[in-house]
Amino acid sequence: MIKFILVLILEMQAGFACGLHFLDSSQQLSLTRDCKIDLLTQQYEKFSISSEETIDSGFTQFNAIVTCLKSLDQGYSSKNHVRKFLCALPLKWRANLMAIEKAKYLASLPLYGLIKKLKVYDLI
Repeated sequence: MIKFILVLILEMQAGFACGLHFLDSSQQLSLTRDCKIDLLTQQYEKFSISSEETIDSGFTQFNAIVTCLKSLDQGYSSKNHVRKFLCALPLKWRANLMAIEKAKYLASLPLYGLIKKLKVYDLI
């Protein structure tokens, strides 16, 4: 599915998919932008971290998606980022999250603060 969307985006940039060569360049750019937003939004919604991944690698992937969405003026709130990242963590991190939650209220914790605290538990 993702390969199909990427191919579609590339074809749209070239102006050949679905008769796009009849659209002017601003319409093609707008359609390409919308497709990118849809793809990135889907990646954001389905984001998860496997139990074999480190916090750093998971955060790098998550941050890349968030940064791309922001560059297209399609950002989520910081509170949503924290909640999404927490939901994406594997089960082995649940006990650590409970300890972090006791130390500081998670709703007010910025994403970078959460990552720093999780990295501390990763080293223990």
